[in-house]
Amino acid sequence: MKHLITLISIVSFTAVAHANISRYTLNQNTSSVENDGSVVVDTNNKNGIFIAKSFYGADTNGFSRLPKTHLVTPLNLNYVKFGGNLHSVYNWDLNMYLESITGIQKVYSPLATRIELVQQGYKATPMFQVNMMGPQPDYNSNGHLKMMNTADETHAANAIRYLNGQKGLGVKHILMGNEPWDSQDVHGVAIPSADEYIAKYIKYAIALRDAQESISGNANDLKLWGPETAQGWANWQTTHPADCTVNYQVPGHYVCSYGAGQFSEFIPYFLNRLAAAEQDRTINPKGYKLLDYLTWHYYPLFRSQFADSESVIKDTTGRQNVAGMLESVNLWTSWDYINKYDSASPKDMAPHIVQKFQGWRDNFYPSAKIAVTEFGVDSTENVEYHPIVRPLYLADLVARVGEAGVNTFVNSFLQGARGGDAWGMINGERKTRLYHVFSLFSNNYLGQVVSSTDTYGDSVNVYSVKTNNGTNIILVNKDTVAHNPKLNVQGSKGSANLTSLVLPAWSVTVVTVPDGRGDVLVQQYGAKEMGIPVSR
Repeated sequence: MKHLITLISIVSFTAVAHANISRYTLNQNTSSVENDGSVVVDTNNKNGIFIAKSFYGADTNGFSRLPKTHLVTPLNLNYVKFGGNLHSVYNWDLNMYLESITGIQKVYSPLATRIELVQQGYKATPMFQVNMMGPQPDYNSNGHLKMMNTADETHAANAIRYLNGQKGLGVKHILMGNEPWDSQDVHGVAIPSADEYIAKYIKYAIALRDAQESISGNANDLKLWGPETAQGWANWQTTHPADCTVNYQVPGHYVCSYGAGQFSEFIPYFLNRLAAAEQDRTINPKGYKLLDYLTWHYYPLFRSQFADSESVIKDTTGRQNVAGMLESVNLWTSWDYINKYDSASPKDMAPHIVQKFQGWRDNFYPSAKIAVTEFGVDSTENVEYHPIVRPLYLADLVARVGEAGVNTFVNSFLQGARGGDAWGMINGERKTRLYHVFSLFSNNYLGQVVSSTDTYGDSVNVYSVKTNNGTNIILVNKDTVAHNPKLNVQGSKGSANLTSLVLPAWSVTVVTVPDGRGDVLVQQYGAKEMGIPVSR
């Protein structure tokens, strides 16, 4: 599989706890195992993509208690996100939200205090989601605390005046609501049509820009992230009956029409409407920019029935189809990969998610960056996937979308809501398998992307980075057997070989090759370190 990758970064090598660390010498073969393939990294061949620290983020999982600083800082996060379903029913002013089982709840810590912890403790940048849905805890005219439809653009703008004006926190990154076409299923609130949503979005964007301009004099100090859609299963359509009709003969099962038949896809219509609104002084008197980041959420779903948590897909032996699940990572970036396993995207077609959003952006709103602002395997609790699926899927995804041009990737979640949370990178005081996988990338995959090629197909995928001091090469072995590649690193002063490298089954390997003399440092984290038996 060919990748145009590799990075020039400030950090050339960062050891990660729990990883197995070894030292090797270039151009000396000390291995008794014959090479079974090759990997070539050409540091002279760059693809123009630079992976900065701003690529990495994590969602804080609703209002669960934030982890301690010493657990978070090794993740080297740029963004920490305050968002998700519960923020769609959150009143920032009262610091209260609606919990589906226990009712209206007070958040354990004030909003400003939590943001300060991210800024000062985690040394990260907060992202704050405004409530665009409407319902929130509030006091009625009789002084009774109820769920009321009082969250609007003025209330959102006042959050900016409070955070950046009164508190002086300098919050810059605003998430424009959350998964608007899931509101009926999650909150019992009717989903909006495309036109209803866009009209509301524009009102919010203008109000937020006005608020920031009144504080700093520059409305563009705020960065707006939207539409925060999670509609991959419907081919990114709204599914609203005013926009779409059901047709089981087409991918995603919806045929849609927007803008009096001018558009058949929602995202292009959304972007086109925003671009037009920026020029329309009747609705946008100051000509504010209405979007900075084009965003989506994605939760791969490897079950045959959404309502059945035990319907995980099986292979011909009756065991979970781990190979199929890991193979399906290709639907993010491979133009020709036909989806067979993941129900979060239409089956029997090529989703090529990243290229799709890039094309929409390039054609209709080229100034926007693109971002994945939530990711996790499955969106339902208590689904028992094979334990290697979540960490190894993440391992083969992070650099893949980075090299493809995604500007920011936010993993869900930073912390679990409870002790055994399958999504959490931190559960209580414990760093999970996802933590160790993510930190290998966030500490080592930073810089200018260059070319990497290999002879293993999709069994081993290679992602490389050129640093100020050398080259970082990340190899993800999704195979159930170990591989022993001949690694060749080519640079401006010649090339060097490493023939004694072994990639364990189901593992991530980070190879740091210095520019000058010195040992090659190798970090490995995989099934062995996770305590997971490899099954073939």
